[in-house]
Formats: sequence, C-alpha cells, structure tokens
Amino acid sequence: MGKKMQEKLIQSLETLIAQTEEACRQAKSVGSAQAEEAWETGAAKQAELDDQLEKTKQGYEELVELLKAMELEKPTLSEAQKQFSQAVSDEITVLKNALFAKEQTLKEIVLTVQTNNEMKLAFAEKIIDMLTDFHETANNEQSIMINETF
Repeated sequence: MGKKMQEKLIQSLETLIAQTEEACRQAKSVGSAQAEEAWETGAAKQAELDDQLEKTKQGYEELVELLKAMELEKPTLSEAQKQFSQAVSDEITVLKNALFAKEQTLKEIVLTVQTNNEMKLAFAEKIIDMLTDFHETANNEQSIMINETF
C-alpha cells in the first residue's frame, strides 16, 4: 500500500474528526438558541448544522470511496490497517477512536436537544389544552347562567 494512500486515509480521518467536532459545536448552539427560545436564531443555527452534517456525510462517502480504491478484500479501515506498518496502523486506531468518541458526543447532544424540544412541545400542548378547557368551561357556565335567567 503506497505512502500516498496512507496519507490520504489519515487526512480523511482527521477531516472527519474536525467536521464532527464542528457539528457538535453547532448542535450545542442550536440547543442554546432553542433553550433561550430564540427561534429565528435557532432556525438559522439548525440550517448551519444541517449543512455541516451534509459535509460530514460527504466526508464519510469519500472515505468509503478511498477504501474501495485500495482494492481490499473488504473496504473497511480494519482491513486497510492490515496493509500498513504498525506505526501507521496505530495512528489510524487512535484516529478511529477519536472519531467514534466525537460521533458519540454528537449523538448525545442531538438527543438532548431533541428531548428538550419534545418536552417543551408537550408542555405547550398541555398549556393549550388547559386554556382551551378553561375557556370551554367558562362558556358552559355562562350558557347555563343565561339559560337559567331566561
């Protein structure tokens, strides 16, 4: 396996780590904007996050294409590592672990933001139901009083 291919693989992993870190930062900013109920800011931040996630997806697709170009038995990082020196393989392992950690962090942030949004929505729906019920009860009481008067 050529040195140039090894460098491309390592660079691809480093790029994915950076893209995932950026997605984490943007997901946190979406959560912060939504927590502050800055809906316009939150929508803009969400659009930025969506763009970053698309870039990250493209980064993964490029990594897969790179692995396929290596003509391995299976186009996986583990299979590629078998072709490299121990030092390069160890570096790839470190990068893979860092990428997995960043992915996990991103999943946790997105899940937290999603959970908070669902809780706010449920609370808003409950308030609307309470107000609607209160209004309906008041209308019924007024109707009864009017009927009793006439």
